[in-house]
Amino acid sequence: MLECVEFIKHNLYSKKEEVEDNFKLISNQRPCKIIAVDGGSSIINDGGSWLIAKIKTASTYYDGDKRIPKKELVNNYYMSLINNSGRHIQRFSPEISLSTNYSGIRELSEAPSVAMKAIELFHAAGRINDLGRDSLLLVDGLLKAESIDQEKALKELEEKSCSKGVHVIGLAKTCRFGLKGRSVIGSLLRAKPDDKWFYHPVSGEEVFIIKLHEKSKYAYMLDLFPHSMNSIDLLMPSLCFYARDPELLGYPYPLLRADKIARVGEHEKKQEESRLRILSKMEGYSFLETDKRATDMHARMDKRAYR
Repeated sequence: MLECVEFIKHNLYSKKEEVEDNFKLISNQRPCKIIAVDGGSSIINDGGSWLIAKIKTASTYYDGDKRIPKKELVNNYYMSLINNSGRHIQRFSPEISLSTNYSGIRELSEAPSVAMKAIELFHAAGRINDLGRDSLLLVDGLLKAESIDQEKALKELEEKSCSKGVHVIGLAKTCRFGLKGRSVIGSLLRAKPDDKWFYHPVSGEEVFIIKLHEKSKYAYMLDLFPHSMNSIDLLMPSLCFYARDPELLGYPYPLLRADKIARVGEHEKKQEESRLRILSKMEGYSFLETDKRATDMHARMDKRAYR
């Protein structure tokens, strides 16, 4: 282990750390109307060449400090996907039209998260009309497309938000962006640990690094559509206003709320698996049990090792 740490230190941290002074301090807070959108997915049965997954999208609505429960929305989908000699066949219940082009994935198990992101972005586009000018729509993850459907959804989201004067922000919880190989998040937190700030540009990239509370130990990467770039000084105080919850200080709590209600947790997943087992016995669908033996041995071994 020590050799691993020494290797990283020698290659990245043996010289003085220098960070360009692209910090802009955030001195105030501004309440506004905000919708936060997130998605969740979990594979319920993996048959090797096919799978069944549950996908959820959720959005929550805040007007200042007040959450409006009547304006929260949760959608549930079941996805069936078959890999037939490289040709994907799929169905969603309830029905939703998505492409079967999953050429970018390495494993079939990656497809539900790709589909989930597209559905999440379409969900976000559908909520634009609930907001007025200079309101915020916060999406989990950067506004980048990894599939045809995601690209189509992002285009729709950008067009609708631009016409309504709504600002869409994509916030990434994980950032692998580097400055000369060093973590950009770690470098900026070491350079300015005790303030609220945003950092832009980042090595010429049109993204921002933000720290939304002076006592938070975390910073995040975000991006937005071009029509919102000139409003950045308006948007940052609003994000700070929604990052005051002690449950996760420095992280926008509308997005935390959306994550909670969209997440397919372990208990929910086990309930869905139980429903499939009952269905298998009642209808004689033995393939539900036998096919998943192609993929579940690691899980069985882990369960035995830690029982």
